[in-house]
Amino acid sequence: MSAVKQAARYGLYLLGFIVFLFVVVAINAYMQAEHITKGYIEETATKTLGVAVTIGDMKIDVEKKQVKLKDITIANPAGYKGPHAATAQSVVATVDSFEDERITFNMLQVQGLKVFLEINTSTTNLNDLRMQAEQNVRNWKKEPEHGNVKVMIRNIVYETPQVLPTVTIVPTKIGGLTAADWHLRAIGTAENGISVPKAVSDVTAATALQVHLIANQAELLKGMSLETMNSIGVSTYDVFTKNVNKKINKDWNAAGELLDGFVKDTAKYLDDTMSEQPENEQAPPPQTPQ
Repeated sequence: MSAVKQAARYGLYLLGFIVFLFVVVAINAYMQAEHITKGYIEETATKTLGVAVTIGDMKIDVEKKQVKLKDITIANPAGYKGPHAATAQSVVATVDSFEDERITFNMLQVQGLKVFLEINTSTTNLNDLRMQAEQNVRNWKKEPEHGNVKVMIRNIVYETPQVLPTVTIVPTKIGGLTAADWHLRAIGTAENGISVPKAVSDVTAATALQVHLIANQAELLKGMSLETMNSIGVSTYDVFTKNVNKKINKDWNAAGELLDGFVKDTAKYLDDTMSEQPENEQAPPPQTPQ
């Protein structure tokens, strides 16, 4: 088997784990490529996040050193209203290098991400996913046949993701938010590679935090206590900054309205003054020096 093909296939296995990122990652350097199936990846991803994960299709592009997943769904944790916490149209992972016990991804691209955010007074569905992933990592039992493979991910990008607030504490008119591209960088690089479950946990936490920060800016966390907001990663500073910016914007809007009113009143005064001047009144001719 060529090194490129082997790297791509192990990359496919790695993609099986990072489900919350829609990049489900799980690698085994000692496992034969034919053991890697979509069903196995779905099973491993489900075990990692603690919720059902499905993948519609999976392909390997050997020449481009890419693994492609399509139509990924992640179920909601127990106790939430909707069937899904998130879905994605596709994930493309580009393998940079492959070694016996470490694989490095240069780029993971997630397209068509939709996060179905559900908020209550004590947590969110994404925060519960994060906590479940962390708990599963702590309790993870190493499978001897998987060896000690570590991973590094240099860049992860979510292309124009959408956050859809399906359940909030205080009713909102916001049907959905389309964000600019999200970027995550240097997953496991400082440690020169981390375990696959740890990579899943780190990426899940970073993704959930990004969603919560966007929700805070959009005032979707109204009704949640400051202590609870801190527990889901939104700091007191984040809340303070959002409130200050809101006050500044409000003051600027008020100042703008005041200025608009002044300009309109001044224009009206000048128009009225000019209209009172007789039409046949002419300005005196200029004086010539004697």
